[in-house]
Amino acid sequence: MIRKARTAFAFGIGLATLALVAAAGPGDVEKKAKVGEKAPAWTMKDLDGKEHELGDFDGKHVVLEWTNPDCPFIVGVYERGVVKETLDAMKEMEADVVYIAVNSTANMPKEKVMETNRKFLEKHEVKVPVVMDYEGTVGKTYGATRTPHMFVIDDEGVLRYHGAFTDDAMSRDFPNHTNYVVQALQQIAAGETVAPTYVREWGCTVKYAN
Repeated sequence: MIRKARTAFAFGIGLATLALVAAAGPGDVEKKAKVGEKAPAWTMKDLDGKEHELGDFDGKHVVLEWTNPDCPFIVGVYERGVVKETLDAMKEMEADVVYIAVNSTANMPKEKVMETNRKFLEKHEVKVPVVMDYEGTVGKTYGATRTPHMFVIDDEGVLRYHGAFTDDAMSRDFPNHTNYVVQALQQIAAGETVAPTYVREWGCTVKYAN
């Protein structure tokens, strides 16, 4: 009798689990980012409330920078010219390249995070779109762990590189460093295999909500 009760209970749990999976639907299953595969789609709003989608940039190369103006490593790549170097290199390439900063910081009110970003961009006079990922959904899907954590997506929407911005975490030796983002973009433009596809990221931890 006990065995039958346990079997019935287990069967009931199994049906309940299947029902939950069916209710969720395949569209709700979170796809994780992986080098060599299509980058997960996303929709985020910038500091002015304008909506941006990865699909908006079909046919273009996309560089994503996980950012946080309160992180000294982010301050370093902006103040010492690493971001400008990257933007200048992008302009020299024949292919269209889009650079977007993603902010998943959630250790303070969202409006304060946005205002901090506005002041930071004004101070450094860099025109880079910043999109908000306050809930952390996109950051966790992409596996972003540090600021900066860089991602390079090619013009076919395939993730080709992620990880460290350069081989100089403190940006002290600029411009005598290897810029992995620029290197990946140049390799893609030349039709070469991107190598390396991953370099361990450095920087501050992404301040997710949980």
